[in-house]
Amino acid sequence: MKPSLFAAIACLFLSAAPAHGASLLTRHSQGAEAGRIDLLKLPGGQPHGQLGLRCERVHYSAGVLACLRAVPGQGLKLDLADKAGQVALTLSFPNVLLASRVRVAGNGGLVAFTGFSSGHTYTGTDFATRTYVVDAARKRLLADLSTFRVVESAALQMPARRFNVWGVTFDPAAPARFMATVGAGGEVFLAQGDLTAKTLLLVRKDMECPSYSPDGKRIAFKRRKPGGGWLPAIYEPASGREWVLPEARSLDDQILWLDNATIAYELVRPGQPEGGETDVVVRAASGSAASSVLRAGAGSPSLYE
Repeated sequence: MKPSLFAAIACLFLSAAPAHGASLLTRHSQGAEAGRIDLLKLPGGQPHGQLGLRCERVHYSAGVLACLRAVPGQGLKLDLADKAGQVALTLSFPNVLLASRVRVAGNGGLVAFTGFSSGHTYTGTDFATRTYVVDAARKRLLADLSTFRVVESAALQMPARRFNVWGVTFDPAAPARFMATVGAGGEVFLAQGDLTAKTLLLVRKDMECPSYSPDGKRIAFKRRKPGGGWLPAIYEPASGREWVLPEARSLDDQILWLDNATIAYELVRPGQPEGGETDVVVRAASGSAASSVLRAGAGSPSLYE
């Protein structure tokens, strides 16, 4: 288990105290420099460099950096780079228009990403996604999750045959297994995916954009609010327990675990429209205190160890 990035949690507020030496990647979300990838020092979030990349979504693990970006008229580009940001491979996906999610497996061997082929938001049903898995080691496309077979049960049935998949998170113990969201007919499900069997097994309703904790014992996700928008939430598969964390702003991000007790995510800045400037916030996964801004004008946080 990674040491806690938070040394203490005060009674009335969250006191961010990540381990010294740890760093975070974030995407600059403001003005002409939007897309710039910055390095931040933890615990305080002070800037200490840039990587020279422009990304809409970024994630890093085990020496592999995945940078997802849209090019007008060309669709999405997935850049696979080393820790220094030197791009080794660029894959093109002209049928995908807008970047949404990207994750690198803990061992760096696989990369998954989601983009919109139509629409631009997960609100409602008028959108279509494409989610792909790339073999980073062999530098090739491995799977299109829209071709996987969805396995239903008596208790979990899709209300429509057409479905979308988004928000992959790899199992820390076995990267060939993963969790993802399956959406159909206005309903969403947590699904367990298997790259070998090419299946998506529905396991729970109303869970979007899952994210495994480093030890694999918890899954962070976003829970849809009745009036619109989403809240952060945590699920413990072993106990079946889940809890929703209060948040003043709507969450539309795939939550990042800084360690087994602490999460980070982006929120649209107050007064900004959907898709506008964002802030990166941190909080205890227990929900014992409110979130606090780690870096204003930033988004798409990723650990950089």
